Amino acid sequence: MHYSKSVKAINQGLDQTNKIIVSIGCSFVFGSAAFSQELLDSSPPVYSNGATWTLNNYSVIERKKILEKFPGLIMSNHDYSYIEFDKMFVENSFTSILCRDFLKKEYTPINFGSPGAGLKSSIMKLFLVPVEWKKADEIIVVFCPTSANRLDILIDENSHDNYYRTAWPSYANHETISWNKLQEGFSQELYSEKWEALNFLTNYQLLTSWVKNHNAKLITFPAFNDYYNPDYFYKMSKTRIIRDQKKQILDIREDSQPDRYHQFLFDSVDWNSFIAPQGKSNFFTLALSQEDNYDPSLNHLSICGEHGGSETKWIMNCGHPSSKAHRLLAQEIYHHLEKTDYCRKTWNIWQ
Repeated sequence: MHYSKSVKAINQGLDQTNKIIVSIGCSFVFGSAAFSQELLDSSPPVYSNGATWTLNNYSVIERKKILEKFPGLIMSNHDYSYIEFDKMFVENSFTSILCRDFLKKEYTPINFGSPGAGLKSSIMKLFLVPVEWKKADEIIVVFCPTSANRLDILIDENSHDNYYRTAWPSYANHETISWNKLQEGFSQELYSEKWEALNFLTNYQLLTSWVKNHNAKLITFPAFNDYYNPDYFYKMSKTRIIRDQKKQILDIREDSQPDRYHQFLFDSVDWNSFIAPQGKSNFFTLALSQEDNYDPSLNHLSICGEHGGSETKWIMNCGHPSSKAHRLLAQEIYHHLEKTDYCRKTWNIWQ
C-alpha cells in the first residue's frame, strides 16, 4: 500500500496484524513499470518520450475495456486520455508481494518508495508520515538506497506526502545548457564523490537512529549502484577534497587513513544489514542477471537508452525492474527472513 493513498488504511491494517514491513527508497521500491504480466500480454502499454508509459496507442473504446479488466489502473480524466498505473505498480512491488503472497498477510505492507527521491527524503518518510508505529510489535525496514549523488532539498510548499525536492549533479556543458541555479551551484561547488559518500554515511546515521528507537530490524539492498560496499566507502573516507575560494576543486588527495570524524561515520554502518541475493549487490543486477544473455557491463541507463529493456523484460524499457523481478526480490527477502531470527514465530506457526 502506498502511503500517499491512505495512511488511515495503513493504521487500520495495523490493528489486525501488529506487524509491519516498510520499504524506503526511490522508484525501484515504488514499483515503477511493474505492470501485471496479464496486461503486458493482452494490452501492452507504450513507452513514450523516454520517460512515461501510456495506453494512448489504443482507442477510447479499447481503453475503457482495459480499465474494466484491470482494476489496478485508474482513469485521471473523463476522456480516457490519461490513465494512472501507480496502483498497479504498488500492488506488484516487492513489498506488496512479500506481505501478500509469501507472508500470507501477517504483515502490513508500507511502500514508501518515491520516484526520483534521494537518500534523505526516502528516510524522512519514516519521520514525517503519521503511521501509528507504536501499534506494531514488529517492524522490518527494507532500505534500498538509491544513487547517493542526489541532493534532497526541503521545500515550503504545502504537500501532504512530499516535503522534499531532489536535485542531481549536472555533468552537462554549462555554457550551452541553462540549468536551475541551485542545481548548477550544487554541481559546481559542492558535488564530488566524497560528497556522495558523506551523503550516504550521514543519512544512514539518521536511518539507524529511527530503527533503534523503534526496535526495528533493518535489511539493506541497494537499488542499482554497485559501490555500496565497505571498501569503496573506506576509500572515500580517506579522500580529501581541496577547493579554491570559488569552491572549484583544485586537488583530490587520499590520506593514509580517515580522520576520526569520518572513521566514526564509516564505523557506524552495519554492513551486516546488507544482503546479496544470488550474490548480486543491487536490485537492478539481480533482475538483469536472470537473462540468458546477461551482460554485467550494462547499467540501468544503458538498458533504457540503446537497448529498450532487457530481452525477456526482467528490466523494462525505462530501466526499472519488471513485476517478475519484484516477485523474485520478494522471494529472496523471504528466504533471507527464514534464515535469520526475523519473523521467527511466524515461521514456526507455518511449519
